[in-house]
Amino acid sequence: MLCPACSVILYEKVTFDELPDDVLKLMDKCSIRKWYLIHANGRQYIRYGGFAWNFAYQPMPTADGWQINIVKLNKKEYGNLLLSMPDGMPLTVFCDGQKVDLEEIYE
Repeated sequence: MLCPACSVILYEKVTFDELPDDVLKLMDKCSIRKWYLIHANGRQYIRYGGFAWNFAYQPMPTADGWQINIVKLNKKEYGNLLLSMPDGMPLTVFCDGQKVDLEEIYE
């Protein structure tokens, strides 16, 4: 998603190959099948290891930050969910309509 006023990417799906080494080291602390919000290098990353679904997501501004709505589309054999956005923006994450608990990890 692009910021209309500034042409900066706010939210995007990313792959592990695109991540800096220090972020990958922080992700080594993550368990599978658990939601995380990782803060590093001026970005924050939503991660769920073992997310075996193709998915769509929709960021929506709220009065006190952003809400990310994630919807499971079709099942696949294995996978991960990894989204990136600027740090310092309060987030609430929902998956298939249910609020998820995010464990936060800081650099």
